[in-house]
Amino acid sequence: MMHKIKTIYAQLIDNYIRDRHISEETKIIYVYRYLSWALTCIAYLVDKPYSIIPFKLGVIVSLFISSKIITNLYIRFKNNQIVIKALVFVETMGITLLLLPTGGLRSPFIWYALNPTLVAACYMPAYFCWMNLMFYLVAGTIMSYTLFNIDNLSMFDMLLENSNLILVFVLITLVVQLLAGLSRRLYN
Repeated sequence: MMHKIKTIYAQLIDNYIRDRHISEETKIIYVYRYLSWALTCIAYLVDKPYSIIPFKLGVIVSLFISSKIITNLYIRFKNNQIVIKALVFVETMGITLLLLPTGGLRSPFIWYALNPTLVAACYMPAYFCWMNLMFYLVAGTIMSYTLFNIDNLSMFDMLLENSNLILVFVLITLVVQLLAGLSRRLYN
């Protein structure tokens, strides 16, 4: 069953990508965005509380629609730095707002936050990517501290409790930055 789902998903992506003349880098971003959406949504659906499935399905469908629109805009305007910056900003704000009702740093959607960071690493200067990541980490930490702090931890303890997550995000961003730089050198 899982193999059949993967095959159908691969065919849909292949058909979509084949119809457009886009770079390999953009194809990788496209595939990553939808795979991360699917995995994040599955994690969100199986997470407690189970009683609010209609709300969860609404969040998932809304995220899919907005992701589809943003992805198409990224592909269309990939050579326009101003539009890409605006799109990354809009997506960053949207995902940050999504963290509010879904748990802050404990939200499965924190992993989906790597999408605009990936786009920023590929199409923007390095500082823009790091600013994007720092915004997520600061906003997520503040949300977790003020709204989801049931243990009444101090800000320092909150950072210590989430230090592994923060480290993973920093390392993933570093790797993405290095790979994007290598990709630019190889294709230019």
